[in-house]
Amino acid sequence: MSTPKKSIDALEEKIQEATIAAANTNPWAVESTIVAEVINAEDVVARAPVFLATNRLVKSQLSAFIGDPSTGKSTLISSVIASVTRGQPIFPDDHEQHTPQDVILVSNEDDVATQIKPKLIAAGADMKRVKIIPGLKDAATGRPQPMNLNDFLAVEKVVVPKDAPSNRVEHNIGLVVVDPLISFLPSGSDINQANKVRPLMDKLLNFAQTYKISVLLNIHLRKTAFGKSFKNIGGSGDFAAVVGGIFNVGYFGDDRSRRFLAVSRIKGAGIDESKVRTLEFEIIGKKVVLKNGKDDDVEVEVGRINWLGYSNVTDRQLSDDKRPEYVERRAFEDNADITPEEEIQRNVPKQKPQSQEAMATELIRKLVPDNSKPVNRQKVESKLRAEIPGITSETIRRAFKNADVRFNKDFVSREKETKPPFND
Repeated sequence: MSTPKKSIDALEEKIQEATIAAANTNPWAVESTIVAEVINAEDVVARAPVFLATNRLVKSQLSAFIGDPSTGKSTLISSVIASVTRGQPIFPDDHEQHTPQDVILVSNEDDVATQIKPKLIAAGADMKRVKIIPGLKDAATGRPQPMNLNDFLAVEKVVVPKDAPSNRVEHNIGLVVVDPLISFLPSGSDINQANKVRPLMDKLLNFAQTYKISVLLNIHLRKTAFGKSFKNIGGSGDFAAVVGGIFNVGYFGDDRSRRFLAVSRIKGAGIDESKVRTLEFEIIGKKVVLKNGKDDDVEVEVGRINWLGYSNVTDRQLSDDKRPEYVERRAFEDNADITPEEEIQRNVPKQKPQSQEAMATELIRKLVPDNSKPVNRQKVESKLRAEIPGITSETIRRAFKNADVRFNKDFVSREKETKPPFND
């Protein structure tokens, strides 16, 4: 049975009257304990970012290493942890004045004895300063309990001693790592829909700001959806609003010999993320002594980070797995600002030096033009040896062949248009 049109019109009229009445209502006539939090800008002390690592990791802020599980993020994080515990520069261009600090590693994916600690040993970490939290436990029975970001109060209790004064918290924690973030999300949460985990991320940010600690997140992506996933997470407004520093870790194709740490964004007054250079690194083996099943010492090779130089690779190229034509590497000792002319040249492909064979082929074409009279072969070879020091007879033979030269006793000639030089 349909509703008469008059009844619908009357209902819409009442809704409109109620809307107008609500708009004209004095807000104080409505009883509520919820009021706006108002901050007077005049009362705020403007502050520059305080760095844990110059222009990369900021204290009181969340940072994230994002990339495929095989890109070396955990090994990279072990390197960061080692530097913090030793009071050393975290990255090659880190100029902060460091003192040794403690690190809390919240990690439930890798085994502590066989994976986490060997990497920390290879990286050179001070083990006395590393506290590892693989999960929760019942204080009465000792039984392990599952943990997610809703339980981060347990981490706060590690930072804040039980007998600490309520008005002053002193600690020597420089870094808290959550590795990987997805393992500590409540069941059913989707990292690609950052708005659904925003309240949990806000808890992490509040923790970082309260205790002035840098929090580093390790975020794994699936290789098959690498580019799409990185854009969804790194480009999400909800995610970027909470995570101040977003870094892409990756390599191109299957070439794991050259890996890159590229900045996607860094929040903070005075930070120009466009001038924060991409770092190139490799993972090399370091022999460390571990215990086997019989508690005997055994020597095992474990990966560690070896920094190679600055790179022209961008985070977008990494996320899209689109290798530039020429991947440039600049020495870390080159600390001079890059000029606009250099900036233009950074992405210009550089030509490889010609091989002796290619040079000889080109010179033969000049010495023996098409459809010309035959030229003395000995004179041509003498010219090649004079112009190209060290050239061998075999290279000369291949160059004659490349140039489509015809031989007639002691003379050579070319009677047709030749193929363009081969690419070496």
